[in-house]
Parts: sequence; structure tokens; C-alpha cells
Amino acid sequence: MKKVKHLSWLVLVLALFLTGCGTDSASSEETGSEKKKTASPEEILEKTNKASKDLKSYSMTTSQEMELTGPDGASQFTETNGKTIAETDPMAMHIDMTTADQAVEMYVKDNIMYMKEPVSGSWIKLDIGTEMGSQYLNEQLSKPIDEQIQQVKDLAESIKVTDNGDSYTMDIKIAADKMNEFLESQMGSSGMDMSAMGDIEYDKFTYAVNINKETYFPESMTLEMNMNITVDGETGQLKMVSDNTFEDFNETEPIEIPAEAKDAADLSDYPAAS
Repeated sequence: MKKVKHLSWLVLVLALFLTGCGTDSASSEETGSEKKKTASPEEILEKTNKASKDLKSYSMTTSQEMELTGPDGASQFTETNGKTIAETDPMAMHIDMTTADQAVEMYVKDNIMYMKEPVSGSWIKLDIGTEMGSQYLNEQLSKPIDEQIQQVKDLAESIKVTDNGDSYTMDIKIAADKMNEFLESQMGSSGMDMSAMGDIEYDKFTYAVNINKETYFPESMTLEMNMNITVDGETGQLKMVSDNTFEDFNETEPIEIPAEAKDAADLSDYPAAS
């Protein structure tokens, strides 16, 4: 069960920082007796790519529900709600959320992660530009939004595009084999062993992304995932639904690190436990 919880943390990281669209063919929808051709995901991706060059900052509101069921049938339900302020150049983030009835506040700036410990209320910091594992997180955080979109495009098995008038909706089904290959490569580059996490099977892994037609910025994204994880012959299940809305494009206040966070103990100065 410990390994299942470890993997669920990795999945949460991916769910938070991957946003996606894309495939190689256009879809169509009926309008009365006529067929209206929608833009292809490739066309939308190209315009999103161009729009992202003008994106300096944004906010994201997240509502997430996760249920983890162990081999013995016991379930653990976790609800997470929060808001993220992000700047793109240079990359910086302020995350303020509540999960498992605990408030968590975090900043990322200049390759340093600052986190307020929810129990004691004290701050800690970590250099995520050099620490193994944390370096992968830093890479995901710092990806431009168009690269994040391209990343999920490469993982897609199928994509349906719907024209809503003022926005496009992309319904994306993730290919299980591609997702496992992606996890293996990313964990391997961070010095982690994917095989230690057990065998993973996906019952469902889908994204629904809304893209504004005027700005080509994302308006919302929903991730739904059901997966079975088998470790040492025992199988647990993880179910998650994450709803995210994006707004305040280029209108957020500058992210400033609190003085008490800057003065926090630096975990990078302490050797990892063997």
C-alpha cells in the first residue's frame, strides 16, 4: 500500500502540470442538415503555440477528488481545492491549497521551492534545480504551456474536437502504453525505478480541454483517471477527477517570496537518508 501511495503522488504531479491537445485529423459535427468542419487539433495547437508566446502569467483554480483503494478493500478519499498563480518568464509559482483538511502553501522561484509545513506552520526550502527527483518536477513546472500541450498530444490515443461557438473542446483519450513509457523515461531520468512501483493498468485516462477561440488560451481542463496498480501480487485502485479553470491571463500580481520563507531551513544542505 505504501508503494501505491508513492505512485499516486507521482500521478498527482503529472495531473497538475500536464495540459494537452492534438492529433492529426479534423473532426466534424452536424449542424441541421449540413456538416460543419471544425479546426483540426493540429491547427488549434499551432495557434495555441503562437498565443503562448504572449502569455506572461495566469491563475488556475483546482478542484480534485481522489479515491485510493487497497488490496483489502479499504478506501481512502482525499479532496483537494486550491489556486495557483503562475509566471512564465522567468518561471515562478504560488500554490495555495487545502488537501486532506490541511492547508498547504508553496512558492517556486529561481529554482527554489518554498513550502509551509502544514502541521508546524514553519517554512522549508529546497533547490529543485539539482535535487534528484525534484529536478524532474522543476522541468515540468518550467515547461511553456504550448510544450505541455504538445506533451499530452504525443500521449494521445484519440482526440475529438467540438466547436462550441466561442471555444473548442478537445476530448482526449490517453494511450496506456505511451503513458507507461513516458513514466518510465521520466522516472529513469530522475534516478527512480518504475518497476518498483508495480504493474499499472488504466481503465480510464481522459482529458477534456476547452480552448478560447479569440485568445487561444485554455479556459478549463478536466482529467479523469481510473488505474489499477499491482505490487507483489496485490492490486489496489486509484480513481481521480481533477477540474481546473484558467483565468487572469497577464493580469496577476507579481509573485514575491515572504521573508520567513526566504530564511527557512534549506533541505538541500542536508544529506539524504541512506
